[in-house]
Amino acid sequence: MFRPFLGTTKSETNAYCQELGQPFRVDSGNYLWRFTRNKVRLDLMPKLAEEYNPRVREALVRLAHTAAEEVDFLEGELDLVWPAMASMEDGGVRLSISGLAGLHLSLQRLALRRAYMTVFGDGRRLRESHLTAMTDLVQAGAGGRTLDLPGGVIFRRGYDEVGLSRSGELASPFPKLVEEHELSFPDSAGDERVVDAGRWRITVQVTAGDGKQPAWASTGPEAYCVGLDRAALGDSGVVRTWRPGDRIQPSGMQGHKKIQDLFTDAKVPRGWRDNIPLLVCGGGVAWVVGYRTADWSMAGGGGTTLWIRFEPPGI
Repeated sequence: MFRPFLGTTKSETNAYCQELGQPFRVDSGNYLWRFTRNKVRLDLMPKLAEEYNPRVREALVRLAHTAAEEVDFLEGELDLVWPAMASMEDGGVRLSISGLAGLHLSLQRLALRRAYMTVFGDGRRLRESHLTAMTDLVQAGAGGRTLDLPGGVIFRRGYDEVGLSRSGELASPFPKLVEEHELSFPDSAGDERVVDAGRWRITVQVTAGDGKQPAWASTGPEAYCVGLDRAALGDSGVVRTWRPGDRIQPSGMQGHKKIQDLFTDAKVPRGWRDNIPLLVCGGGVAWVVGYRTADWSMAGGGGTTLWIRFEPPGI
């Protein structure tokens, strides 16, 4: 924001107007004590000047100039990477998660603020708590999560990108899964298979009872890779999208929950739900990919573990 009179005092401004013979008005709102800014200016600042530092105003002006120079530098650094990590779509903004991850936290927050300002018009309503919540969601590793931001802006976390829009309906970041796809599970420890289900690529591998995950399991978002009980799953499963009436027994819970309610609680956009894969085995829904695993399918007890990772195209 451009503030040419930031270093000019009120008395200097008044004197200049009087010298020019230029009339001016006094805003009575600047003297209302119900506004914190007025208490700071009329009460706190004089006390600081009297009791601690008579030149506190000059010190704050210097600090403001220094901060402005640092922000200007950071904006320039962000300009260098912005074209490669950001894209516009129907009034919304998408940001690459890998691009954000490669930035210092201060540049991440600046990028998120810029994206918000691009969608909303300015950033005055965006608070520190909003930026913290967005950066936490970027680092959470779970797609489909959302945040409501000021001005009706929706922040959504996909598999490998985040998006901000005012309409609330950015195109789904997940590839369409049209048909059912059978997935056979390996039998022996160390066996690995890579199969395609539509445009999803699925990697599966069995490990021994120590539960140690294969090296590839630590790559990509954590929410799209799980270790499940090989014996509980049986020899194969089906990868498909949800159907009305589908239920899951979420891990750590005794009862069952409708998949539709799970999506609603997680604020998954309706337009995205038909693209989210489910792994269904003999015991029912074992995994809503990216969201929840079933309690009965969780690995444990020293048996063999089946590791599964889902990747959309381009990862």
